[in-house]
Amino acid sequence: MEQLILVGTSGLAKEIVNFIECYQLFEVIGFTVNKPYIKEDTYMDKPVYPIEELEKVVSKDSVKLFSTVSWYNYLNRARKAKYDELKEKGFVFANLISPNALLYTDKIGEGNWIHDFAHIGYEVQIGNNNIVRMNTTISHYSIIGNHNTLIGGTTIGGHVICGDCSFFGANSTVFN
Repeated sequence: MEQLILVGTSGLAKEIVNFIECYQLFEVIGFTVNKPYIKEDTYMDKPVYPIEELEKVVSKDSVKLFSTVSWYNYLNRARKAKYDELKEKGFVFANLISPNALLYTDKIGEGNWIHDFAHIGYEVQIGNNNIVRMNTTISHYSIIGNHNTLIGGTTIGGHVICGDCSFFGANSTVFN
């Protein structure tokens, strides 16, 4: 099983660990945050590594990352900043895709969380570092950029283009 380190130690990190373990997607081997934010050496019984030292601690070739930095932080801008910082260092981000999601495309970047019962339509393109929560629909030929959050029940109609760092609240609807 591939190894994974989660970026962040928030409530969302706990939810994502539960999701990963439920579907046995990865082996979560630890967490990483910036040094000033480390409160304890462990979180959920796993080590917490300083981001500043992550390159010395893990192999970029064998361990992937996933960001749990949430939309609460300036509508995804903090999520984007951490993703960009770690990509610049050469880290690879994992996709977390529920086996209960319906995907009719393979045009999906990296670092995305596609939750249970999401419906990703024909020829949809999804960039990097997006959160697509439960029961979300992204219809045919739509394009979702990078660092977006689509909360549960969001519906994106066909042929919609969404840029970067957007937030769609529960049951939002956007159509072409």
